[in-house]
Amino acid sequence: MKKTLYIIYSILSSILFHACDKGAVPQPSALQSADALLDADRVDSAFHLLQSLENDMHQAPEATRMYYQLLTVKAMDKAYLPHANDSLIQEVVEYYQKANDKPRLAEATYYRGRVYRSLGDPARALGDFQRATELSDTTQLRLRELIYGQIGNLFLYQDMYDQALPM
Repeated sequence: MKKTLYIIYSILSSILFHACDKGAVPQPSALQSADALLDADRVDSAFHLLQSLENDMHQAPEATRMYYQLLTVKAMDKAYLPHANDSLIQEVVEYYQKANDKPRLAEATYYRGRVYRSLGDPARALGDFQRATELSDTTQLRLRELIYGQIGNLFLYQDMYDQALPM
């Protein structure tokens, strides 16, 4: 029963993403489903789906591989798994900069900030969060909420209460 619901959810989210995401490079529906699962806080299901796609990513087009890597970092972040370094997300950010894909660049920059925060580098994290606010547009409301929440938390943990409160 659970598997059937998962399949139905994947198909519906895939259709929804295809209908709403006309300007972006088309991505495999499995990756779009993983993204939808992450947005719905179904991290375990998303991890399982991403792991099942790992072998296929070696021959995938670069755009697909970068999206997969972004989703992998996003899944690790949502699962509170530690990051060993920034190499994976750095490659993703550079790719989306070259591709001039501002919405994905904003998200990738946010997650690079999360990686830096995880690595204990709040100054670099803050820089990336601020850059992500500049890159994100008004339609990316959930991302902007996350960004400002992280900026506020960084200020709070630095005992900068006057700056934290507006965030």
